[in-house]
Amino acid sequence: MTGDGDRAARRVAYDGPVARPRSGAAETMRIRVLVFGAAAETLGRGAEVVEVAHGATVGDALGALLDARPELAPALRLAAFAVNRRYVRREHALAEGDEVAFVPPVSGG
Repeated sequence: MTGDGDRAARRVAYDGPVARPRSGAAETMRIRVLVFGAAAETLGRGAEVVEVAHGATVGDALGALLDARPELAPALRLAAFAVNRRYVRREHALAEGDEVAFVPPVSGG
């Protein structure tokens, strides 16, 4: 699920310390991830912080979250992506401090 196969991304508890990157990994950055609906229920909260390598994409952040919490996969399978409240593609490059939202599909009438 990562763009270039770089699996240096790590998940950390939202309120806890940041995990250090795997040895040999590039410099890292922290990204706040928001989840909603079934994903938030499964996670037990609506936000998480992931640590990814500089140059990481939204897809890399998703991969980091799913590496740490694979049980979220069904809830995030059809999610749309937003960075700093703007919809983006999976290939969108992230910057330090970005807020990524994985938005579930919605329907209504």
